[in-house]
Amino acid sequence: MAKPDATAANANDAHQRAARLRILKCTLPIVAVFDKEQFTLDAVAKAAAPYLWPTHMEQYEPRAFPVMDGDTFSRPKGDAEHAYYFAIRRLKVYKSSSLVKVPGINEVLSTTTVTGIQVRYFFYFESEAGAGAHRNDLESTEFYLLVAGDDKDRAWVFLWKSFGAAHGLPWATNASNLVLASSARTSRWRGTPFACDKAQPCYYRPVLFIEEGKHATALDLDRDGHLTPLIDLNKSFREAWGVRDTLGANSRVPPKFAADDLVPRVDDSLWSPEGAIPAVGRTIGVVPAASSPACSEGASGDLSSLNKTYLNGLDASQRCSPGRAVKALGKLAGSKGLCASGKVEEATRTPGDRPFATGAFRWAGPETPYGDNGVFNSLHVAFRYDRGTWWSFVAPVAVSLPFMGGWIVPKVNQPAGHAANRSIELMLVSSSTRKFGWYMTVGSDRWTAWSSLKPSVVEAGIKIRAVPLREWAPLDHKPTGWILPSFRVGYRAQLANRGRASDHRIVLEAGVGAW
Repeated sequence: MAKPDATAANANDAHQRAARLRILKCTLPIVAVFDKEQFTLDAVAKAAAPYLWPTHMEQYEPRAFPVMDGDTFSRPKGDAEHAYYFAIRRLKVYKSSSLVKVPGINEVLSTTTVTGIQVRYFFYFESEAGAGAHRNDLESTEFYLLVAGDDKDRAWVFLWKSFGAAHGLPWATNASNLVLASSARTSRWRGTPFACDKAQPCYYRPVLFIEEGKHATALDLDRDGHLTPLIDLNKSFREAWGVRDTLGANSRVPPKFAADDLVPRVDDSLWSPEGAIPAVGRTIGVVPAASSPACSEGASGDLSSLNKTYLNGLDASQRCSPGRAVKALGKLAGSKGLCASGKVEEATRTPGDRPFATGAFRWAGPETPYGDNGVFNSLHVAFRYDRGTWWSFVAPVAVSLPFMGGWIVPKVNQPAGHAANRSIELMLVSSSTRKFGWYMTVGSDRWTAWSSLKPSVVEAGIKIRAVPLREWAPLDHKPTGWILPSFRVGYRAQLANRGRASDHRIVLEAGVGAW
């Protein structure tokens, strides 16, 4: 048997990589270009590190974690006082056999092996404001970066997706796909603080809004100082939290993001990461999370690598001090994976130039790196009253329609004590997460046999979402997840001959889950 032609295989690989680079150049903004010897995880994470843009009235500055001196804790001094942290979550490679673990952040990477990097940034605030304010606030954002090598052994890094955490609520993540918003590539941010200097390479560095008082994050994708749904927030935009600056002073804000919630930004309130071009406002350091005092030195990589001595001591010190309630930094750091090690996965995905075909419909749940977005957050179980006791179930399968948003999910109503009788329906909900919304269902009552299955029932009503509940786990474990209570009031009618409605009544549901 003839041996495979290694030269031909290498030529084919080179051709595929060149084609991938051409697509990425035409599709996504360039974060940086690295020579072979400069291509490290530390360099990439710092090149993609975002500007932070709080309001000019923000009470709390982003800071480095307190330092421990014996039994006392104090702010770092000098340049180390203001910093935020990064951790490598995943490293994408052409072939998993070529790399089995995430290398050290200062190790030189292969420009022909790495295809993508997922990096999470953590922002620490000593306290927060508004309803339920507490000491210690750790928020985050995660970027999906794509990497392509060229024929000069240089690594080109592009920003593909951004996920801004909304207080740990997975469904309310502020998600942006830069393929879906060409303004990031065409506006060139003229007339903004980030105007390009012709003497420097005009690479794209993200800008994050920081919510006043509460510190949720959202991408200002076109860097114009305005948070614009369908541009800055363009994935699951009906679920997105946005940046509700008014929440820091008033908890009675609308259940969805509105432009009036955003306080106009001023240039003087900007924080520029170290090395940013241009440097605007104040400078803030960008530090590996593993080197922070919250993580153990020489950590093995899992959540047990939290520095429990430091975190427990800080918690005890803060609880002994007068003032507002304390949320333990250790629990925040553990639930957000501050010290967790990254993973290596095989992936060569390339965004296409026709995103509608691949991104219009969304299945099962929102794309988010925060929390479990699988069965737990997509299942719904409820107690139902409809002229008797029923149970209601929604399967963890959903589709979101393009343009109109919302979700369509299958729903089954089962009367207690009558296993053979049930109602099978499709339900359209305006949103899975808003505090107030509407829903509609259409389906069939099945009483004795499948032959009787036909469109015979409609229902419409309102849904009220209660405050999410969460059970915190011990310091070295992840939280079990969110519990989302909901309540429905609906009008239900049978469909008689020629589609006329009959047998009207009011139905009630109370349950937990995403819908």
